[in-house]
Amino acid sequence: MLGTLPLALGILASPIAIIPAILLLLGPRPTSTCVAFLFGWSGGLAVVTGAAILFADSIDAGTGTPTWLSWLRISVGVLLLVYGLVTWLRRDAATEPPKWLTGITELAPARAAVLGIGLSALNPKVVLLCLSAGLTIGMAGTTAGQEMVAFLLFLLIGSVEVLLPLGAFLVAGDRATAPLQRVKAWLQDNGTKVVVVVVAVIGLVLVINGARAL
Repeated sequence: MLGTLPLALGILASPIAIIPAILLLLGPRPTSTCVAFLFGWSGGLAVVTGAAILFADSIDAGTGTPTWLSWLRISVGVLLLVYGLVTWLRRDAATEPPKWLTGITELAPARAAVLGIGLSALNPKVVLLCLSAGLTIGMAGTTAGQEMVAFLLFLLIGSVEVLLPLGAFLVAGDRATAPLQRVKAWLQDNGTKVVVVVVAVIGLVLVINGARAL
């Protein structure tokens, strides 16, 4: 389980889901659209991670962690480091929010769910983290029950960035609007720095752990 923790934290640290979740909560149908987005986001994570677990289970010969998995961790770590570097170098390139955020507050629940699936199952960084986590879980040599616990824990941590604003809105209602707007503004101003630091640290951890296992 601990082997997937840095990967789950890498998903959690990215503002790719929390900003859309907050925007949906500021729209005319906050609860239904954000819940739909949560199901889409978590479902995308589950599909990619679950497919990797099933693949790992199908080739696991019970001989311990294979060399290729160590190299995969190193590769994912290097890709994350490169992603962090490119993101940092391009931090001043965009002065406006991404186009896909335009009009997000007006989305219907079904489209919010599709957006959640797309952001989780089609985002390269998230997919890399999910695949690595699924393979790590599937090759750990644990029981089916332990695999399920690790899988659900990974999904829970990866979904916290949607669960937190949704929970705050359900508890506080309209009183949560101003704090959510402040969080959104802060993430738009500082999200890139947070992503770069976290991705770089996680990438370095994966490279080191993968190299040690060789």
